[in-house]
Amino acid sequence: MGSVETLRSSRLLKFYSSSRYSAVTVRLGDLLLPAHRIILAQNSVYFKRAFLGRFPVASSSIIDLGEDDEPDMVRAMIKFMYGGRYIDYSRLPGGNIVEAMVDMFVLADKYDVESLRVSVCNHFTRAMDIAFSNVGKNLTYQHCFITSIIPRICGPSALQLADKTLQQSILDLCKEHWTTLHRDPDFCTLYGTGQLFDGDHVSELGQYLQSLLDSSGKKVRLECWRTIPEPRFEECFEALSDVQVIYGAGEAFFAHKILLSVNSACFNDVLEQSSNCHRITLDRKDNPDLVLIMLYEIYDPDHVIKLDEWAAYIKEMCAVTQKYGLENSNTRHRSRFLEGMKEGTHKPSYPLAVARVCGPDSSAETHTKLSEEVFKRCVEDAKTLFEENKTFLKMLVGGTLFNTKYAGRFAAEMAGINTKET
Repeated sequence: MGSVETLRSSRLLKFYSSSRYSAVTVRLGDLLLPAHRIILAQNSVYFKRAFLGRFPVASSSIIDLGEDDEPDMVRAMIKFMYGGRYIDYSRLPGGNIVEAMVDMFVLADKYDVESLRVSVCNHFTRAMDIAFSNVGKNLTYQHCFITSIIPRICGPSALQLADKTLQQSILDLCKEHWTTLHRDPDFCTLYGTGQLFDGDHVSELGQYLQSLLDSSGKKVRLECWRTIPEPRFEECFEALSDVQVIYGAGEAFFAHKILLSVNSACFNDVLEQSSNCHRITLDRKDNPDLVLIMLYEIYDPDHVIKLDEWAAYIKEMCAVTQKYGLENSNTRHRSRFLEGMKEGTHKPSYPLAVARVCGPDSSAETHTKLSEEVFKRCVEDAKTLFEENKTFLKMLVGGTLFNTKYAGRFAAEMAGINTKET
């Protein structure tokens, strides 16, 4: 799964600063950066409100950010939205890496990019934790943390940030590494004169230290890595659509070329041939409900419909996602199918699931990745199935478990296993 996600990110990253399918340009002073409304809106509440509001900027081909922000920082922020998760903070403006991280968090707070804030906080916390663990080798980060970062984020005149996560991370770092900090002359001086923390933070830190003295408190456990949230589909994004996908009896799904291109080899081929097209018509024979789910999954990978007939549903989803080249969705559904089988080799549902993709009525699916993976799992579980699953034996003997192709292969596999055992 990880390799598929990496592939998707690399495909999306190719569209960073590209004019292909772009309908808006981000301007910051002399910087002009082609972008895509849906990518900016999915990742940033600031841009979502700008594009979906009633102000002139909503329909303008240029969104002007003024001249207050550092162009290199804005570039890195927008590149992050396009899947450029690695940010080289050493190349960004700032006194050093950790200060650049704080600057990036402040920028992400301004433009309300939650995923970037989480990423920055993760890297900042880990960097400072490592710096404190290697105290004595390099005091640069520790000195910067004490004299610059704490007052800037937690002090009496601190920046007013909407997201308090970085503040809490700094407090947790202070709790975790209090033994080191209270021996630092700069920290003691600034802490004693009230320059490091505002009243609320002084109170929280004081209560924590008192609890340690009373032996009633537990040492804080630093949360060094939080899961970075992925963009989610919102109905309002239909207003930013630049292409319609026609399916079923003529139903229209308002989509976005860049996301279709990134997620589907089939859609990418269509758009490569005609990037100016505004309608893509799918095969009317496809189940419209499954097509709609497939399209929703492009925007929200966790979009799940729970049905009683899970095997039939997932098998059909595997078929339609394979047909339209949605590798990410196809991999996810195959994994779900195998997970469903794993719930119990002793249950009747196991051989019934096998028959759906490898049985006599599944000739159309005999070359899919799903059928091969299901067959492989069946071979791996064969010993348990023979011993514990009566339905499996009945279907195998009755010829309803495998089609001709898989029946022959299964017999050969079993013969090979028996030969090895003897």
